[in-house]
Amino acid sequence: MRGEHTIRRRGVTASLRLLGVYGVGLAFITTGCKDTCNRNVTFTNMQAAFRESESATSKIVDIVWEDGETLPLKYFHQIFVIQSTNDPFGKPWQNDWQALESVQVSELGKISLYLNSSTSVDSSRLFNLHFSLPDRRGYIGCEHPGSPDHYSLDMSFQLKRDDSNKPIITDFIWKETLHKGGY
Repeated sequence: MRGEHTIRRRGVTASLRLLGVYGVGLAFITTGCKDTCNRNVTFTNMQAAFRESESATSKIVDIVWEDGETLPLKYFHQIFVIQSTNDPFGKPWQNDWQALESVQVSELGKISLYLNSSTSVDSSRLFNLHFSLPDRRGYIGCEHPGSPDHYSLDMSFQLKRDDSNKPIITDFIWKETLHKGGY
């Protein structure tokens, strides 16, 4: 009987030690390393404007913004359009990524969306696009606990013609969301 009791007690002691190590590690992660990467939003004062290429063969939507967090151009080169008909939780969403021919970032504060030639400017259709940007670690001097974060940029707009038949963007809405990585 004494032997069984000793074995059980050793198991409990080992479990308590493991719990203590885990607790100290968790306390260090949550208090010892603060998040310095996500102090500011990425984008402020975002606007959209339509233009055609000089050869008038491409329809382009220029998205311009002012910096929230100062990030280098190479960070914005990592943007990609999410090509899915379901949101990250598996629910259906409107995503018009097929309307894009390409996404280009050639200068800070500007993303150019090149639309497919079949995309109609006369449409009253609401376009919804969803983009993803990576963790800021490695691009600016910052740190945070846990696995990598990422940012989503969702936008919607309509392509119409104004009274003088000039193509314009209307009803432009955008939203940036931070998705923190797990611990």
